[in-house]
Amino acid sequence: MPQLESLKITDIDPLCYPDDLSVLLAGSKNLTHLKLHWSPRMRNDREPSIILNAFFGKLAATGRQLRLKSVAFQNLYAQNDGGFGSLFDPSVIEEITFFNSIGGIGESPDMSFVEHSWQMSPKHPHDKKGWALKMARVDKISRDHCNFFGLWSGLERLYLITGRDLSKRDGSSRLSSSTPGANCNGPATPSTPPDPVIANLGQDYLDVILRCHGSTLRHLLLMPHWLLSNDELVRLVRCCPNLEQLGLCADVANFKLLRLMLPFLPRLKALRILDGPDDWRLTDKMIEKGDDTQKDGICTEICNETLDCPALTWVGLGDLIYELGQVAPVESEDKGKRESLTRKVRRGTLEDVKDVEIWSMDRLEIY
Repeated sequence: MPQLESLKITDIDPLCYPDDLSVLLAGSKNLTHLKLHWSPRMRNDREPSIILNAFFGKLAATGRQLRLKSVAFQNLYAQNDGGFGSLFDPSVIEEITFFNSIGGIGESPDMSFVEHSWQMSPKHPHDKKGWALKMARVDKISRDHCNFFGLWSGLERLYLITGRDLSKRDGSSRLSSSTPGANCNGPATPSTPPDPVIANLGQDYLDVILRCHGSTLRHLLLMPHWLLSNDELVRLVRCCPNLEQLGLCADVANFKLLRLMLPFLPRLKALRILDGPDDWRLTDKMIEKGDDTQKDGICTEICNETLDCPALTWVGLGDLIYELGQVAPVESEDKGKRESLTRKVRRGTLEDVKDVEIWSMDRLEIY
């Protein structure tokens, strides 16, 4: 099919459906978008039945590279034989998505033989050709992946996905199902101490991201494992002046600093403060306050600093979502008091932010 430009195949299983895709891939000379989703069975069973040569062998034999603009792989469990990188022209690729593929921190030791074959080296020949990525969505982190982001500059959108099902943790549904005042004095959701390996790697990721891509980044979704310090928040705002959407994990004590820095992000349209990876402390704290109190808190803690940032429309605190509306005067019983202004606030849902990427992209689905 020489005229084929976009190809998406899901639930690939070499044993159940032994289709020969190599002829299709080799003959699709105009292919620009490739999305391959394998059945999770092979990875779950530790079954290395996926042979990359069976998919790309005929293409490799032609000596031609796929000039893809976007590539997405999910559930890939196969050993890299060393020739995989030569199949694609990295200078053309603009978007990559890798979910549950090519390894990372936290993988089971019995998968190391397969996963370690994907470790990247800056000395690899295809790295010298230069990358031109504009968007990356990944759910695995590692030292090699971190080094990869330092090979080029100019990334515009970066989404580090955790794979949590947001629909099952929708704060609006939890709020509506809870009784006002119930459990307000109960124990808070316990938190798990952060993994020092992941935390240290997060500092390196942040350094590479800000140093190589800060000036061009428009969307940035960081992992909730990385609790940013005051210094890191200040550096992020200083290095990324063009941010339009930002998702990060910050301590409640740092909210004052964060809201004071918002005017320095004039293009920011969406801000999402994440819960930690193993707790809902922020969401639970907001729910316990009650809906009206939450809105008042939003106005006080964040929205009043956005009067000079009219672009900011969406704010997420944990699983709760708020839409910021027009500036309105605050009613005061003291007639002699100077009139103050604030932003109107409305509770939102996941449906409301389906077109806001720091929410819509935060799921293990290839589009």
